[in-house]
Order: sequence, then structure tokens, then C-alpha cells
Amino acid sequence: MKKLPLIDKDMIVPFWLLTSCFVVWGLAQDLTAPLVTAFKGIFTMSTFQASLVQFAYFGAYFCLALPTAFLNERFGYKVGVLTGLGLAAIGAFGFYPAAKSLTFGFFLIALFILAAGLSVLETSGGHCDQAAQPGAIVQPARNQPRCPPGRRPRLAEDEPGHR
Repeated sequence: MKKLPLIDKDMIVPFWLLTSCFVVWGLAQDLTAPLVTAFKGIFTMSTFQASLVQFAYFGAYFCLALPTAFLNERFGYKVGVLTGLGLAAIGAFGFYPAAKSLTFGFFLIALFILAAGLSVLETSGGHCDQAAQPGAIVQPARNQPRCPPGRRPRLAEDEPGHR
């Protein structure tokens, strides 16, 4: 039996770039706790109101789980990654008008959109990472995932003995 490398030679750079993104997404998630403290100091609010920061962040993950799965199944993981990048950028740029107006609700909306983008990125990016491995079987997409470019991951239907 031929031993396959962990990652194809032509996929090493994209694999590590995408994998390093998961560290950045984890850092963004970890910044919600200091935001609660900062908002309590800036705005006059209760602990409950300040905790809406984490509710907005994790609520986006809850709300976007199934739509992201449908998006990836219908259009592929590459479209999912690009959609996530777009949402994250819109959310990040939304902090500027929120800071100018000093309105807590605007901050929550910008944070929700940012977290929605990160949620889509994490969901779609995980499958792209998996597809970069030689011999990887990517599930659950029914259509052929279009990520990474120029590489078709093996699907369960390709396996011998699959019904």
C-alpha cells in the first residue's frame, strides 16, 4: 500500500494559509470578552446589556449554520469562502460608522455581520482544508466542490462499494 503524503506538494501554501486563518478567527472570538468590559465603560449599561455583545457574536454562528450548509451544497465551498470574506469585511467596516455615532446598537449589528462572515468562513474553510489532502473524501456536498481551484476532492460516491 502506497503511503500518501499528508498534503500534496502543490497544496502546501494554500493549506497553511487557510489553516492559519483558523487562528485569526479564534482570536476574533476571544475578543468578545474584552468588548463586554469596554462597552460597559463607554456606555452606561448593565451587565446584561453588555453581554449582548457575546449574544450577537454567537447568535450569528447559530443563525448561519444551516444557510451556510445550503450555500456550500448548492454553489460549492469556494463561493462559501468568498461570501464569508464579504460578510466579514462588511461587518468590519461597519465598526467605523458605529464608532462615529457611538450607538451601541450599531456596534451590535456590525459585530453580528462580522461574526456571520466568520461563521461562513469557518464552515466553508474547513472543507477546503480537508479537500487539500490527498485522497480526502469531502462530505456532504452533492455537487462537485470547487475548492481549491484545479483540484477535485474524492467524494463518497467515488468509493468502491458505495451505494
